[in-house]
Amino acid sequence: MLTTFQRMSAQVAARSPYPLALQGLLSLVLLATPLNALVAGFGGHPLRFWAIVILMLFQLLICSIVPIRRLRCWQQLAVLVVMSGIVTLASAIIPVTMLTYVLLTIVLQAIYLFRPWIWIPFACLVWLGWNGTLFLVSSNLLDWLQSNLTLAFPATCILIAAIVYARQHRHHAQVQQLLDQMQYHYDTLLVKLRDVQQHAALEERHRLMQMITSDISSALANTEQSVVTAIGQAQTNLGKFQATMAQTRLAASAAIERLRGSVAALRGEHQQYVAYPALGPAMNLVQPVDDILTVRSRKALTWILPLVFVTLALPLAQFYQPFDLIVIGKLLLFCGILLILYVFTQHLRHPLLIQAGLAAQSVAVLTLVTATQTMPLLFGLLLVMWQIALRLSTVQIVTVVLGVYTSIGFVLAWALPVTDDYSTYLLVMAVVGAVVVGLLGTARRQLSRRRADETRLAHLATLIREIEQQEAEVRTLAIAAEHTHLARELHDDLGSRLVLLNVQLQLVEDLIEDDPAAALEQLVTTREQLSVIWSSIGTIAAGKSLLDGTTLAPALQALILPYQSRVRPHIELAITGALTALSAEVAHTIYRVVQEGLTNACKYADAHHIVVTILCEAGQVQTCVRDDGRGVAPSADLTHCGGANTPGKFGIAGLRERALLLGGNVDAGPLPEGGFGLALTLPLQEALR
Repeated sequence: MLTTFQRMSAQVAARSPYPLALQGLLSLVLLATPLNALVAGFGGHPLRFWAIVILMLFQLLICSIVPIRRLRCWQQLAVLVVMSGIVTLASAIIPVTMLTYVLLTIVLQAIYLFRPWIWIPFACLVWLGWNGTLFLVSSNLLDWLQSNLTLAFPATCILIAAIVYARQHRHHAQVQQLLDQMQYHYDTLLVKLRDVQQHAALEERHRLMQMITSDISSALANTEQSVVTAIGQAQTNLGKFQATMAQTRLAASAAIERLRGSVAALRGEHQQYVAYPALGPAMNLVQPVDDILTVRSRKALTWILPLVFVTLALPLAQFYQPFDLIVIGKLLLFCGILLILYVFTQHLRHPLLIQAGLAAQSVAVLTLVTATQTMPLLFGLLLVMWQIALRLSTVQIVTVVLGVYTSIGFVLAWALPVTDDYSTYLLVMAVVGAVVVGLLGTARRQLSRRRADETRLAHLATLIREIEQQEAEVRTLAIAAEHTHLARELHDDLGSRLVLLNVQLQLVEDLIEDDPAAALEQLVTTREQLSVIWSSIGTIAAGKSLLDGTTLAPALQALILPYQSRVRPHIELAITGALTALSAEVAHTIYRVVQEGLTNACKYADAHHIVVTILCEAGQVQTCVRDDGRGVAPSADLTHCGGANTPGKFGIAGLRERALLLGGNVDAGPLPEGGFGLALTLPLQEALR
């Protein structure tokens, strides 16, 4: 039921030209117009009464249907000017003060729609037009002056309450707009945070590959050009062929050194990480919220409202009573008491004391009305209602308005003669009081909502700063991870292939004198190896692995083939268990371990025999590469490898990183029986797809 009501309220609010609170107040004021006409005795004048009703309905229809908030400023002003002109013309035909209600609704709309420098001149022009019309059609100047004095204080209270409401509404709208922007910024950051790691890695890979491949590609191009030149020399001039091969070896060595420098830089020895800005700055919060009235405004109104009432009380009393010093003395006495009570109540803070002060002010106003027999002074209760709306809770406001002021109405009916004027003033008092309390109560509610929105705004700003910090940290970690990943791929893939290329070129040099034809054949094969290296650069740049459990075994056979057929050592590959269930990450890691083991055995160990074994058994998958070469300095701890001067420095470190990411480990070191061993162990549950 509550949800249905809230949904219906939201639909009505969305279609209403004004906020529901203001729309309700406008409707209340307009509906009071024909009611006041009946109370004032216009029921005996059907034409006048129905003219007032039609005018009220027309104004109510305009306020309820015309989407005035969607119009431009000059269009809104034009609508209100036309409405004011119609009411002013009606005042010339039917010169009654109750049409002031209709003009009041127009001024309220102007206060809501426009800035002060627009609505203040507009309100002044409306008042001048209405008063000028009444003055022209009035046959009695004193009646015209009396009607203006009577309505002056209620109009002042309504205008000030409307200004307070408009001010709070604008501030609340500004905070709500800022909150919506902050919420959108927060949601955007959450979406970006989910993808920032991938985006940062892709951006960094693209940047690094552009930087690194341009350098390595230049060295590879020089090497390829030297190989092409060497092939041409081998077919024509053996002496030049030998000299060219020396240059080719130097070019290949230069490519290896450039690759080694790039890997070292990516590992952090020379590379400075790039600082990336945050996705967006945290929005500045608005200033801390103030009260419904600023300190200066509160002090001003403490004196302005009662002084306006006291200033108007004396001439009003003279209109209703003949000049009498006793009446004037009573008036001044009770006005002074009211003023003192009003100012004193402003300094009270305890709820019971505040209500006692308000009750004392109400008694002072009623005594003033009774002593002077002047009903317009009843509007002094607006001072009390103003304080009620600002300082009491909603329950207290309802209790006071429905209980206390109903009792006041009965007291006045008993103490004073019931006349048409009495009923009119009581009705005006009720309408104006409802408008003042409604405007100020709505302003207080907007202030409360604004404070809640600003609290949420501060919380969102804190969350945004945390997300931006997380984003920066994730981006930094993603960049560092991409540096490490790219360093591993460059070392393990391009490094191994360049080492094999260099070994093949050395074999060509060894074969030149003994078997030039075999040397030429080996050199042509080396050129084919360069094509493989060029394609490897593209694969690394794309960041994709073409391996998985089903393609691992053929890939290992293809990896071993160049070493087996063109380099000295004899290589054995033994696979036990099924590899098809292995994930792409595990298959790629196993491939890199075998590749690193073969490269180190050929480059450093001078091995004659290499054994590669892969064992998939319950619980784990093991990969081991053993050779019978020179090995390294004996050590009881096989994990102690990869020092500053140790061959395979970056290779072993990279393999350990790969293994740790998959929950495994790598052991590397000299074997007791001689040679060198490289072993990878991964838990099978981590390896399975």
